[in-house]
Amino acid sequence: MGQEPGRVSGQDVTPEQRMSRLQAEIEATRSRLATTVSELDRRRHEILDLKAQLRRHGLAIAGVAAAVSGAVAAAVALSMRRARARRRPTARARRLAEAFSRMQRHPDRVARGVPGPGRKALASAASAAAALAAKRLAGRLLPGREGGRRSHRGK
Repeated sequence: MGQEPGRVSGQDVTPEQRMSRLQAEIEATRSRLATTVSELDRRRHEILDLKAQLRRHGLAIAGVAAAVSGAVAAAVALSMRRARARRRPTARARRLAEAFSRMQRHPDRVARGVPGPGRKALASAASAAAALAAKRLAGRLLPGREGGRRSHRGK
């Protein structure tokens, strides 16, 4: 702490010695950095090696795949069952009775007229946004197309 610049524990340090020490410190830092980068590269290769990952975690991956497949199959089966139940004549008659009941309770809600200007504006904006998104997606997916037209430059 109370040392003069250029002095280390009472000894004179020449600029050549300081430079030599700095170079040694730089080399040591470079070596540590190279070791760290090399280890990170090895880990990256290890993590991105799909065959090795399948060998290590094959059972877990199979379990997750089976669970997801089972959930999808159950959702499809339930959807089909509900659709079949809705097509039955008794279910259709019940829905019709409920509709007539609602019509009697709230006749003002039956057969609404023309949509208001707010709903029309929202529908128009949504349609324009969807068209723009579709056009941009088509431009990215179909090379050589600009704005829906083929580019004839260079042909």
